[in-house]
Amino acid sequence: MLAVQKVEEQKEKAYSKNERLLYYLDLGILLHLAGEFEKSNDCFEKAENIVDELFTKSISKEAVSLLTSDYARPYDGEVFERVLINVIRALNYLFLNQPDEALVEARKVDHKLSVYKNAYGGKLTYSEDAFVRYLMGMIYENSGELNDAFISYRNALYSYKAYEANYNTPTPPELYGDVVRVAKRLRFDDEIEELKKDFSGVKLKERKIPKGYGEVVLIHMNGLAPKKTEYTIQVAYGNGLVYVRASEVSTDEQADVNKALNIAGSIAADTNISIAFPKFEKRPFRIKSSSVEIEGRSESAETHLVENVEEIAIKDLEDKIGRIYARTVARAIIKYTLAYAGGAGAGKVAEEFGGKMAGKITGFLAKKAFAAAASATEEADKRSWQILPAQFRIGRVILPEGSYTVYLILKDQYGNPVGRKTIRDVNVKDGKKTFLRVSTVW
Repeated sequence: MLAVQKVEEQKEKAYSKNERLLYYLDLGILLHLAGEFEKSNDCFEKAENIVDELFTKSISKEAVSLLTSDYARPYDGEVFERVLINVIRALNYLFLNQPDEALVEARKVDHKLSVYKNAYGGKLTYSEDAFVRYLMGMIYENSGELNDAFISYRNALYSYKAYEANYNTPTPPELYGDVVRVAKRLRFDDEIEELKKDFSGVKLKERKIPKGYGEVVLIHMNGLAPKKTEYTIQVAYGNGLVYVRASEVSTDEQADVNKALNIAGSIAADTNISIAFPKFEKRPFRIKSSSVEIEGRSESAETHLVENVEEIAIKDLEDKIGRIYARTVARAIIKYTLAYAGGAGAGKVAEEFGGKMAGKITGFLAKKAFAAAASATEEADKRSWQILPAQFRIGRVILPEGSYTVYLILKDQYGNPVGRKTIRDVNVKDGKKTFLRVSTVW
């Protein structure tokens, strides 16, 4: 709880008024890791409300941020960050033994990703979450809702095809057996034959859970998600104009970008401007794999990667970097124009943005913009949710009903054990799954 206390104490110093979302994201996941699941969900609810509030952006804030930097806008989160709010809320409810509420959060993921995909014109690689569908299948099966379990397991299978191609995340091997087991109980013979055709390279065999047995499902949150940094490039002014004109930006930004182009008529084409862009940089962690072992028993299982957050983060940023390029180059053009054209440049900017914003922008420029415009160089927006895990892994062990001590064996890149986490008094019930969670960051 020391980390929680530190974040709460540093709320005003470490988080600006434009970083309310990051405060609740950081506090929410720290409370989750501390086992304070209800308090964690309270924080994530506030975070989700902020995301919803910021999804439709204020025109006035957009105009000012185009003149200064993205830091002038409240941080509204990357797509994967917004989605993982619901993933972790689902886990919170799962550990609170509230499976129905967990499923509500899981179902929100599909809806959110559909909305964001449409908002970005369909250009979104991270448009479905295989891990959540896999988790939903296990929750449904645990609740005896076999039809919904089959649908979720099957959807997860197809989603992991995309995960393997995009994020180097193969299908968890147990998932194939889950689909067959539930399908056989439902007598879905035709569906099994269809799956055999679609997954012809895999031996689809039922993963049996005998009478009197249950299952331990251990979720291993490993490492830390990549950190957002920046890189800087030099762009010829004229080339920048050409690039912005050729680039696609989101609908709400297009008008501002067009206005930026309109003020750039007479600048020398061979002038260089320096522009900074964000990038995600992986953070190293020693633990590369893990396994689940049971004290006094021979049963064990390797954990498998089910959500590669670091790869999702990198690809998610790549999907929208074109829009960031266009916006950043447009902003650099405005700044340079202000410095080049002096007062006339400020008047031109105000004129182009016009309407009710003209007076506000003119005053803003008079006070601040000329100092900023003295250099076309700017800092990229490096804000991100840095306490997220780099990976979610899952290990599953089938055991007779009873009470156990469970070990998570931590391994380095060579498969050598480098540490162990212990969970005592784990109760396994007949026909049920017992969910556990361990977090490591080193």
